[in-house]
Amino acid sequence: MRSYSGRLGGAFVVVVLLLAIMPGLPGSQAQGGSTLTIAQTQNPRGLHPQRDTGIEGNLVLMQIVDRLINVDRQGQLVPGLATSWEMPDDTTVVFHLRQGVRFHDGTPFDADAVVFNFNLITDLEASVLAGLYGPRIASVEAVDPLTVRVNLTTPWPDFLTRMANQSELGIHSPTAFRAAGDAYGSTVVVGTGPFKF
Repeated sequence: MRSYSGRLGGAFVVVVLLLAIMPGLPGSQAQGGSTLTIAQTQNPRGLHPQRDTGIEGNLVLMQIVDRLINVDRQGQLVPGLATSWEMPDDTTVVFHLRQGVRFHDGTPFDADAVVFNFNLITDLEASVLAGLYGPRIASVEAVDPLTVRVNLTTPWPDFLTRMANQSELGIHSPTAFRAAGDAYGSTVVVGTGPFKF
């Protein structure tokens, strides 16, 4: 069972009931029917990708939604939902996506899902993160079902590191997001991570 341990201070305990899934995902050791309990000082503000989740929400989301890139114990960038990536120039990043991954709702993870999620966080009218990402990301395009190109407006040296460390860059199910409407982030969160909300 994959577990999150460690004391984050304070006596308030948030019990997040999550069912472990996807035992076949690389790095996952979760077993079906497991529960993850996280001790935090406060409740998450929410788990909506366009809103400020705070550190508490970030810690929960990182168990539910995977990112394209992860960081290993040595602090090195390693594959996540992207098996590899390259930067042909200072303002272009091309991600090659993992094949055969499905969201918790059974829908397939693909390049269109990645584009959808980038559009969520760069939406100037809906996302509190648009001020950070919108001016720096010129466009995101699906080159083919398993390839995504991110075009930056200017060089962004820590873009890949930020992608590996921030839950707002986790990939949510577009189908679940659209179907849940206003309930997404409070009663519905669907990703590809080791735990299911």
